[in-house]
Amino acid sequence: MTRYQFDPVTIKDLLSPEECDRVIAYGKSLGLEDGKAYFPREGEVQRVDKNIRNCQCNVLPHNDDTKWLVDRVNKAIALMNSEFQFDLSDTIPVEMMFVEYPRGGKFGLHVDNMAAVSCRKVSSSIQLSRSEDYEGGDLVVVGSPQMSESRDYGCMTGFPAFMPHKVRRVDSGIRYCLVVWAFGDRHFK
Repeated sequence: MTRYQFDPVTIKDLLSPEECDRVIAYGKSLGLEDGKAYFPREGEVQRVDKNIRNCQCNVLPHNDDTKWLVDRVNKAIALMNSEFQFDLSDTIPVEMMFVEYPRGGKFGLHVDNMAAVSCRKVSSSIQLSRSEDYEGGDLVVVGSPQMSESRDYGCMTGFPAFMPHKVRRVDSGIRYCLVVWAFGDRHFK
């Protein structure tokens, strides 16, 4: 019988400090929009609700500027998935979202594979800020041990997209991260 691992997996030092700064500068250069929350009971509507999700973000394109990052992230996702054992797609590229959580920023409890996005298999967060640059803002995956290493500069923490998770309120400073989703062609496999 196959045993599946659903605890978060962290890859330390995925990005160097210089690479973190490069991603932050690039993400900010594209312009940021208020993060939207997903409301499935309202017919799969996405809208801004700062009581649920208070951040600014944008989706990073796949282009010559991000090719190095996409390649690195894909290798990390493959390593993480050796633990999770999902049927990941060779045809659906990872999606990367640059996120800025200012003071007061947060994202309430949610899952990343509801309804229209149910082909999401692995959710992950790459820490772009130095831990000492902000207070609060911890990534919490329900049912998992506290993940202090998820605050380590340049690390990537991944978990199954169906796991409820949240980002606690940022009490001071700014938290930058890159959220990444890996997909599968088939729902729930």
